[in-house]
Order: sequence, then structure tokens, then C-alpha cells
Amino acid sequence: GAGTPTGTLTLSAGGGSCTATLPQTSCQLTPASVGSTPVSAVYSGDGHFAASNAPLAGHTVTPVTSLSLPSATGSGTLQISVSGNGCSFTQATPILAPAGSPVGASFPHGLVDFTLRGCVSGSADVSIVYPSGLPAGSEYWKYLNSSASWTQLSAANLSGDTVTFTLVDDGPYDDDPTEGTIRDPSGPALISGTPPRGPQLVPALDGRSLVVLALAVLSLAVLGIGRSRQ
Repeated sequence: GAGTPTGTLTLSAGGGSCTATLPQTSCQLTPASVGSTPVSAVYSGDGHFAASNAPLAGHTVTPVTSLSLPSATGSGTLQISVSGNGCSFTQATPILAPAGSPVGASFPHGLVDFTLRGCVSGSADVSIVYPSGLPAGSEYWKYLNSSASWTQLSAANLSGDTVTFTLVDDGPYDDDPTEGTIRDPSGPALISGTPPRGPQLVPALDGRSLVVLALAVLSLAVLGIGRSRQ
């Protein structure tokens, strides 16, 4: 052939693939599994150049079990990690709360939309550390893209600046129906009008109010004695 090649170049590895259209010379490849895997490259060919396949090349996909990313609201950096047999992140994106959030809810750090793959046990334990302590009364809410609805992840544990919870593949909080893939767009919310958790102080009565209350109790006592004599 002569001139500049056109056509496409497709790369495949670990169950994932991506295609670059020449003269573009790169594409983003996201493997669907971790460990040792061959990488293939296939050129489609064009009117001047023949199609061809490159020899397979060996490659090791390392699982990503922890990462740092900025919050969607600019509040700081989030630290997110996952534990579970074979679980790893394939993507994690900070997003603002979609429309239709729970009434009175504000999300000070936004949400994190992340995807997990390879969880052999079918479940994953997730921990997210936020840049500051979560306000008292905070709740953890999840957005379900499949139904454009919100649900509270009531089993999540909120302590200080950290949230921990467990996700189950194809469970009620998994937003991806694909077996072996768990997706979770979620974040901590502060609900206005909700009293803080824990014991609350009860305001004491002032002196004048105590006198009025005492007279009322005394009147009831006298009335009760009079009725008992009748």
C-alpha cells in the first residue's frame, strides 16, 4: 500500500475491547477480568492496505481495590476501597445528585458512581472516607439509574467521616443486572427537619412557669379530695 493507512484497529484483552479509527492511534480498554490475559490487535484494512492480525501479547491486569478521587461538590478528596474475593474497581466517577432527590435532602459531597467486577463471593464490602466528618443525622442514599428512583441504604454504617456497607451482586442495591458486575451511585445526605441522632436536651421551665404548673397540680389535688368526700 501507499499513503496513510485508514480503517480501524481493535484491541482486545480480558473480555474487554476497544476500537480506534485511524489516524487515531489509541483507545481506552477496560478488561472485564483481572490476572494474566493475552492482548490481541486486529487491523481492518482499507483500499490500499491489507487487513492483518498482530501476534498475541501477554499482559497482566492488576485489580484496583482502592483509589482517591475528588468529590463532585469540590469539598475535598474521597478515599474509596473494596474488599471481597476478586473484587476490583473498573470505574469510579464523582457525580452531583440527579434530579428528584429525597425531599429535604442535600448531598454535601455529591455521589460516587462506581462499578465493581470479579467478586467471586457475589458480594463486596465497601468503605468510603470523606474529607470531613458527616453531620449528625446523615443518611446514606442510593440512586437507581434503571428506575430513576432513590432508595435509602439503611444498613450502611456512618461513623465520623467514614461510611461502610455491603453490596450483593444482583441484590436490591445493585444498579447493574449483569451477573458479576455491581454498580452503585450513592452518597451521604443530610435531611433537613430531621432531628440529630442520640439523646437530646429538654429545655427547663423558668420560675414563673414552675409556679403556674404547681398551682395547677394543687388545684387538681384539691378537686380530687373534694370529690372523694362526696
